[in-house]
Amino acid sequence: MRIVLDTNIYISALINKNFRQRLARIFEDSSIAVLTDALLLAEIDDVSARPKIAKYLTPDERADFLKYLKSRCELVLVTSTVTVSPDPDDDFLLALSKDGQAEFLVTGNKRDLLDLVAFEGTKIVTLSDFLALLV
Repeated sequence: MRIVLDTNIYISALINKNFRQRLARIFEDSSIAVLTDALLLAEIDDVSARPKIAKYLTPDERADFLKYLKSRCELVLVTSTVTVSPDPDDDFLLALSKDGQAEFLVTGNKRDLLDLVAFEGTKIVTLSDFLALLV
């Protein structure tokens, strides 16, 4: 199964132990390939460095997390341009999902992405809904 995780899932995992455990469950499942690209990694790096988030972790923890993602995620070269999200800042996630042939885009975004429900064969779901599928 190929999936894309939205930036908000990664950031929640950095600052919340419960989310961290839920994310670990995904990475421990060998049947799941978590997809990323340079843009998503850069956004995770940028958002995690913001004072509102950075106060929860040391610079080393932040660097280790990014290193972990780079070692565990499948890097996708995105060539598609997508302009369908109600929030244009989320279009890169849809392009990653498309080019990576993701079955799921997992997001905590309560509007915008979830409103789309699906895009080019990729179902857009919450983390709770995705984890329920793994049972």
